[in-house]
Amino acid sequence: MEMGAHHKNNGFHYYSDFTNVCIKVKQAEILIPNLFTPSEDGQAEGFEIKGLEHLADNNLYIVNQWGQEVYKSRNYKNEWTAEGLKDGNYYYLLMIQESSGAEWKAFKGYITLIRTIK
Repeated sequence: MEMGAHHKNNGFHYYSDFTNVCIKVKQAEILIPNLFTPSEDGQAEGFEIKGLEHLADNNLYIVNQWGQEVYKSRNYKNEWTAEGLKDGNYYYLLMIQESSGAEWKAFKGYITLIRTIK
């Protein structure tokens, strides 16, 4: 079977060839820390999830120990600083989409927030 399209223009016949290219990209490596120390020391000031820039889309939800939402973001860009929150454990749900139209995948875990290390 021949792929392409047959066209007729001004009495001349010509053939246009086309093809579809499918490239499978290896899943991006996502690194989610479980310790977060926004203490203005210049290290770990924002909750940084490495690898998000390689994904089509993501949603991040963070709740406290009572299940109250303390942060949410569509297309998270590592900007959460936990402003106004106390030291303790917080729980996250990160939804990622590797490519546009792909199935969403969920990652769950906890973050320990420590503002001052004694």
